[in-house]
Amino acid sequence: MPDTILEAAPAPGLPPLYCPFELARSPYTDSVGSEAIAWMDHFGFCDSAERRDWTLKTNTPEFFGRCAARAGHPERFLKAVCFTYLAFTLDDHCETAYAHGGAGQFAELAGRIMTAIEWPDYQLPAGADPFVAAAHDVAAFFHRDCTPTQVTRWIHEVRKLLFGALWHLSNHRRGVLPRPDDYLAMRIQDAGGGMVLTLMELVNGDEIPEAEKDSPAVRAATEATSGTAALDNDLVSREKGLLEPTGDQDMINVLCAAHGCSPEEALSRTVAVRDRTSALLLRLREQLMPHASDPLRAYLTGLGHVVRGNLEWSFDVHRYHFMRESGPPSRAGDGARPGWAEHPSDPSPGPLPYPSVAWWWKQLAPDRT
Repeated sequence: MPDTILEAAPAPGLPPLYCPFELARSPYTDSVGSEAIAWMDHFGFCDSAERRDWTLKTNTPEFFGRCAARAGHPERFLKAVCFTYLAFTLDDHCETAYAHGGAGQFAELAGRIMTAIEWPDYQLPAGADPFVAAAHDVAAFFHRDCTPTQVTRWIHEVRKLLFGALWHLSNHRRGVLPRPDDYLAMRIQDAGGGMVLTLMELVNGDEIPEAEKDSPAVRAATEATSGTAALDNDLVSREKGLLEPTGDQDMINVLCAAHGCSPEEALSRTVAVRDRTSALLLRLREQLMPHASDPLRAYLTGLGHVVRGNLEWSFDVHRYHFMRESGPPSRAGDGARPGWAEHPSDPSPGPLPYPSVAWWWKQLAPDRT
C-alpha cells in the first residue's frame, strides 16, 4: 500500500549537480514572445490578471529555446512555445482548481483536450473550454504542417502527461504518497518530459525512423532524460511546491515516507538518483551515436540540451524562486546556483533498485556496463 501523506518538510539548499551536457539556445528564443502572448490572450485560458502575470513569468520561450536549440522551423517553434505556455497554465490550474476533490472534473477536461487534438478534421464545438480551444489550435497547425508520425508521437505524450496529472490529483485526494518505484514510473509522465521531447522533434523537422525511435536503447535514453528532468524539477521547484495544495508529491517526501529519513537525507538520495540517471544517459548516448541515422543523432544531442536547458532555466525562473524575490531566502535554497559537479555524487555504474527504471541499464552494451 502507498504511504500516508506526511506534511511537506523543507529541504536544505542544493549541492552541485552532475550534468555533463552542453548548453545551447535556439536563435528563435527572443523572437516569439509577443506572438505567443497574443495567442495566449486570444484564447483566454488565463482566467485572471494574476494568473496571466504568473504564466508570463514562466519565461516559456527561454525554457523551450534551451530545450529545442536546433529548431529549424520558426512557425513550429512558435506553436510549440504556445502549447508549452498552455501546459504550464494547465499544471497550475490542476494544483489549485482541482486539488480538493476535482479529479473527475479534470478527467472530463483531459478527455476533451485529447478529442480536440487527436483528429485532423475535428470541428471544435461552440463555447469550448479555453484550454480545449487553444490545444485544438496548436494541434490543427501540427496536423497541417508536420508528418502524421511526428504528430502521433506528440499526441501520445500529451495523453501520458494528462494521465500523469490525474494520477497526481488522485494521490492527493486519497491522502497517500506512492512508493519510490511507483513514483518514478508515473512522475516521468506527470512532468511532461516526453511531451517536450516530441515538440523538440517537431520543431527540428526530423522524423526518426520507427525502428530506431522505438528500440529499447533509445527508449531508455528518452526515459532517462525525462526522469532526470523530472527529479531536477522536484529539487529546484520545492519551495513552490511547499505552498501548493498538492505540493507533497515530490521525490524528497516520497523518500522521507518510504525510509523514515530526514529531508536532508532524502535530498541527498534524490540527487544521487538523478546523478546516476544523468550518467546513464551519457553512456547510452555515446553507445548509440556511432551507428545512428542523422535524425537520431540530432535527437540524442537534443536529449542533453533538454537536461541542461531545463536546469539552467529552472535556476533563474520566477516560477520556482518567487519567495527569494519577495523576501528573505527560504529554507529550500539560498538563492545561489548550486553549481556543477565533475562526477556523480553516487558513482555506482549498475541499475537503480527500482524495477520501473532498472531496465534502462540493461540496454547498455557489455563493454559499457
